[in-house]
Amino acid sequence: PAVVKTALMPAAAAAVIAISAPALPAIAADKVSALGAQGCLAGVKCWDGSSVKGCPLGEEGEECRRKALSDVDVSSYNTDKKQAGASLQSKKGSIKNENSSEAYGGDLKGLGESITVYLTLDDFDPARVKATKDVQESCKTWAGKYAPGGKSARKSGTAMNVACNSLLGWTSFNGLAPLDSGTRSNIVSNIEKSITLLGDDL
Repeated sequence: PAVVKTALMPAAAAAVIAISAPALPAIAADKVSALGAQGCLAGVKCWDGSSVKGCPLGEEGEECRRKALSDVDVSSYNTDKKQAGASLQSKKGSIKNENSSEAYGGDLKGLGESITVYLTLDDFDPARVKATKDVQESCKTWAGKYAPGGKSARKSGTAMNVACNSLLGWTSFNGLAPLDSGTRSNIVSNIEKSITLLGDDL
């Protein structure tokens, strides 16, 4: 019947295509089965124009890959340990200088003075608007440099960080509102404590 013939035509066409399609040549199989020593497909030219045979994948190609690596020329590599050590010490030195005792002591005293001056301003002084932003920024900058993560390696730094946290906490929640006596006293006492401990940390 015509209906049956029509239904069988697509299947027959597919079978003809499958039979007539040529199989992948052996060389193509080789190209996808082995990677070259320079990361190229076996038998294909690399980025620099060279061509490599490649090594078989898996355990079969271990010896081949080992030999390829042993033939690599490393004479141009920088293996001068003294030079590398000097470079490392130089970097350590720059970090040490940035957080040197002299710099630390000056920054701590400067921050303490800035906060003390801020606390002496009249509660209704218009200058407190800018002064509040400035002292907040100063505390954040100092903490980021000497007390990252809220921890300082120096006792004087811990005390100053407590003073800054008290000030930042108050201004964050209360804005320009006058500091209460408890908060003000805590800030002042910790600044004095940090200056007293500074001599032991230098």
